[in-house]
Amino acid sequence: MAIKCPKCHHDNPADTLYCGKCATKLDIPAEPSLTLTLETSAEELSRGTLFAGRSRGIFLFQNKGKSWKEVNSGLTIKDIRALAVSGAYLFAGTQGYGVWRLPLSEITSKKK
Repeated sequence: MAIKCPKCHHDNPADTLYCGKCATKLDIPAEPSLTLTLETSAEELSRGTLFAGRSRGIFLFQNKGKSWKEVNSGLTIKDIRALAVSGAYLFAGTQGYGVWRLPLSEITSKKK
C-alpha cells in the first residue's frame, strides 16, 4: 500500500520514511489491530458466546458478561493473532508458530 506525500502528493512505497520526490517526512499509518474477536452464530454456540484472543491466550466470554474463562488447552504459544470458528472447531493463528485447533465441544456447551 503506497503512502501519499502530504506536500507533493507523490506515491511512496509503504516502508518509506521520507518522500522519494521532495524528502518530506511521511506519516506512517498505525499498524492495524492484530487481534480479531469473532462471535459465532447462535446455531453453533450458545447465544452470547464470544471468543477473544490476545498476547495471553484465548478467553471465552459467557453469561452476559458475568464470566471470562481461559480456553488454552493444548495451546503452547499464547500470542494470538487471529481467531476463527469453522464448523465444530475454534482456530487460532499464533505469532510465528502456526495454527491451533480445538473442538468447540471441549470449550463450551452447545446450544440445546
